[in-house]
Amino acid sequence: MRFPETSLLWEGWRTKSIAYSALELQYMAALCSVLDAPDWRSTSSRRLASPLLCQEVDHIRDSNPHDWTPNTARGVYHADFGNDDETCAALRTHLASLAGPWSGPLHTIVEPMRCGSIEGRTRVESLHAPPTPWATEWRRGTGAINEAVRLSALVFYDLVNVEARLELRETFERANTHPSPDDEATEVFGREISEKRTQETGFLTAHIGRVVLIHTNVAYRVTLRRVDATRGGHCNVLAWHLVDAHNGGLLSTAEVYPQQRAWFLEAIQGTRLTALPTDLLELVLLCVGAGFEDDATFVDTCRGTRDDIVRRSM
Repeated sequence: MRFPETSLLWEGWRTKSIAYSALELQYMAALCSVLDAPDWRSTSSRRLASPLLCQEVDHIRDSNPHDWTPNTARGVYHADFGNDDETCAALRTHLASLAGPWSGPLHTIVEPMRCGSIEGRTRVESLHAPPTPWATEWRRGTGAINEAVRLSALVFYDLVNVEARLELRETFERANTHPSPDDEATEVFGREISEKRTQETGFLTAHIGRVVLIHTNVAYRVTLRRVDATRGGHCNVLAWHLVDAHNGGLLSTAEVYPQQRAWFLEAIQGTRLTALPTDLLELVLLCVGAGFEDDATFVDTCRGTRDDIVRRSM
């Protein structure tokens, strides 16, 4: 099967995806339009016949119902009641019952900025282009659930003698659709394929001042090619990993014990744990302290992280 192209937000909050096929337009017609793209909204409701869309209808309630198209709303209504002759009043009543907190991909961006409580992690990276075309490793904004990062914003603020391109890819745990033997533009159900499936799902050309927003579940990399192979070139990128402040926000030692072993031992002073024999306390720490690091390891880790940050920003 062919995954739909990854949709992006960039400067001016414009939206674009590359080379939509007819099948991909069918998929997007009934998905929640979290991006304000009028051409998505004009697609007819007959495209709900796509098998993949029928699955997505079950998950669409997690997004913002206020941004649904009329066709999308009818599709959800039909999935719930199987009624092809719904009235406008019934449809409005059904939509009102679905309204709730917006947990869609743009929740982190829109809501915190409105109330002035946005959080984020920032890093600066300088990518130097070798004489031959080169690409970074595939990466995501975060891989840690407890960091609550929802979107990554990349700002390309310095490009010298390079052509830079942001490439995207997505991975799904399983898939049970494939192109129809009679019409490759139509997806049909088939035997479930349980292994992970990864595809490259688009790219965007970078230039100075370009800002790109990428959802956390999308992997990305930057490819560089020198314009003049005889001269050096580089690309500087400022990355903002935007945290969902309404669902935990940035963690601190107020909620989570520090990973240093010595700090944990200090924190349990005055508790029953300190009354245990030393050998027994060590066994307890081995059981519950898998995330702790001794002082030597902690210092080495901090220095290595610091050196890596400095090297990337040079």
